[in-house]
Amino acid sequence: GNRTELYCPFRRIFLSGLTLICCHQSAAIASTLQSGQVGNQSSVRYKGKEWSIILPDLYQRVAIYSSKEGSRNSCENCGAAGGNVSISKSESPLLARFSSQSGETDITVSVIGTNNLKLSLLQTNNIEELGSLDSTSALFLPSTAKIEGSSTRKSSAMKTFYSWDFTYGNQRVLLTASVSFGKVLLLGCSCERKVWEKYEKSFHKISESFKVGNDV
Repeated sequence: GNRTELYCPFRRIFLSGLTLICCHQSAAIASTLQSGQVGNQSSVRYKGKEWSIILPDLYQRVAIYSSKEGSRNSCENCGAAGGNVSISKSESPLLARFSSQSGETDITVSVIGTNNLKLSLLQTNNIEELGSLDSTSALFLPSTAKIEGSSTRKSSAMKTFYSWDFTYGNQRVLLTASVSFGKVLLLGCSCERKVWEKYEKSFHKISESFKVGNDV
């Protein structure tokens, strides 16, 4: 059958070049951590209210796309001051966006209420309540996506994470999803297919660092 159209906002976020952006001030907290990676490269843990990820310091927080279709506001000179363009949480599922210095990769964190995905009055607290790894892919991946691989993991607090590695058009994406307090938190790591091998290992490390809810 056809996959649900609920995916549409996420397809824009992860796979459409992220051209609809605005100068949106970020509220996330960043703290430098000691790195266990080769060389002197350090890493940074970025924390939101209900999520956190560790990124190599070659990534930087960038502007969130505009909520108005067709508007393209350049953010080249946003700087620390940010802009005065506001975007309400009800308009955008996107919580944060990061880009590598090369501009070849995009990392995004998004949220959607599980009540939009499951007809239930009960609060969903684990992604397994939405279905299996295979069945839930239909909620988040476009119908023409080609799944290259998938996996599950559990955090120390027994929180389950589902991940899908898939291609869509000229993009390749590693999408990781988990549930916390009735919300699905999604981490998308994307790049063009031709440079996937360059970033695959890094993307999986970022996915493994993804924490949600009380784990943060």
